[in-house]
Amino acid sequence: MHETAAQSLAILRDPSYFQWSVAIFLAFVLYVYAVEIERRNWNIVLGALSFYGLEWFIEVCNGLVFHFSGYSPIWTTTGRTMYQILPGLTIEISMMFAVAAVIFLKLLPKDKNMKILGINNRKFFWVANSVFMVFMECVVNAWGHLPWNYSWWNFPNVWLIILIGYMPYFMLSFYVHDLPSMKKKIAIVTSLFAVDLILLLTFVFWLGWM
Repeated sequence: MHETAAQSLAILRDPSYFQWSVAIFLAFVLYVYAVEIERRNWNIVLGALSFYGLEWFIEVCNGLVFHFSGYSPIWTTTGRTMYQILPGLTIEISMMFAVAAVIFLKLLPKDKNMKILGINNRKFFWVANSVFMVFMECVVNAWGHLPWNYSWWNFPNVWLIILIGYMPYFMLSFYVHDLPSMKKKIAIVTSLFAVDLILLLTFVFWLGWM
């Protein structure tokens, strides 16, 4: 087992690390969504929830890589945290993803056919937002708090993190945001969270694999 993976595992869901400042951040996240719900911005709310639901799915997959490899998750979170939820997910990161999803969707042009630099704006932001998020990850990785312990998910292969690690988030959330059918939006979001719940109940609480 890699040293950084062992560090993450040592504090995994350890309640002694809990801090009451979690309540402040949680209230902020709820406020962000409450504002969008008050304004009936359902496209943003459901698009953001699909983004967040996909984050949980991918984090479970990352934990499964750790379980089956016995070596390391693809990405590992280390350092001080208010709560380590999964091997690659802290409570701070989880809440950040919930709010970031709203921010990215609010920055989308209303006209989904508008072009930026000759590229459809949705596709432009798939790439631009993914590059931005990976740049931020590179900074945290350089500080030693987000280790990448596999050569294919590390420098110089950060393009893979852009294509697989982040672009699916934006593709899905933009798709849900732009769907004309509210029923389809709700169906996608509820299905995604149902899958997340099943995976967490199975692999975390029942089998205890992560």
